[in-house]
Amino acid sequence: MWWAGGDPAPAHLPDWPEDSLGDRFCSGTVMAKAAKAPRLSTAAVPDARVIASDPAHWTIALFVAARAVVLDGMALEDPGVSRSASVSVLVQAA
Repeated sequence: MWWAGGDPAPAHLPDWPEDSLGDRFCSGTVMAKAAKAPRLSTAAVPDARVIASDPAHWTIALFVAARAVVLDGMALEDPGVSRSASVSVLVQAA
């Protein structure tokens, strides 16, 4: 559903300086998985209520949002990112 029929092009993982905030918070498995998630701008994002009602979507939503902001440089004010934040609130309330 999220991939809209194709495999996403992986995002580039920056080489953060050792012991920097980027190295501490954005290195490792979570960001490696986020790099393989679809771009928020091209993802076929399900309705927020569908995501909130199915835990299988929660992790994908997290990776898509992380890729959007950290790796693709989308602004938090972007409507797609704002929508992702709304999904997070619904998931936490479920």
